[in-house]
Amino acid sequence: MIRNLTISFPANTLRISIYLRIIIQMKKCTCLFLGLVLFASCSGVDQPESGDLTTVVLVRHAEKMDDSEDPDLSEEGYRRADRLSEMLSRLQFDAVYSTPRVRTQKTVEAIAERNDTVIEDYDHEQLDTLIPAWLNRHRGETILISGHSNTTPPASNLALGREHFEGKFDESDFGNIIIITRSQNGESKLLHLRY
Repeated sequence: MIRNLTISFPANTLRISIYLRIIIQMKKCTCLFLGLVLFASCSGVDQPESGDLTTVVLVRHAEKMDDSEDPDLSEEGYRRADRLSEMLSRLQFDAVYSTPRVRTQKTVEAIAERNDTVIEDYDHEQLDTLIPAWLNRHRGETILISGHSNTTPPASNLALGREHFEGKFDESDFGNIIIITRSQNGESKLLHLRY
């Protein structure tokens, strides 16, 4: 593996062109190699059927209007909620859960409407019992959970079945999408995206 690559460009432009082509080819080979590794890891014989996978998508609410007790989303928050809805538009959600706060509910409202699903309130202090119950109730389904900076990381850890996130998200960080898939045998995978 090449860790540090230093290239001295000669004055001759023909040589510069050749060096640039070599660098581009190296990048293409690296991308091809990584793609093959990813494909090989995803196409193994032991892969479960898609009906055997439970998918949990967790998000923190979008930007809030102010620091009052139960604020609505700000204009930027509504734009972010629209982006989230667009990003998740190809997923069919069987259930949508949210804390009973305006900002968490408004963040996922369009997604729930598109999926003809009612947003179900949950008590964030009951996550230790709720997450396992939801995983059991929604086996083979896809659910969405809207939470807060201090609830989304621990809820993600519970859905994942192991510690991955420490503490909470920064108060200024609203752009996390966490997608966790769990097979019937308890194996889990995490994909952490930004939006």
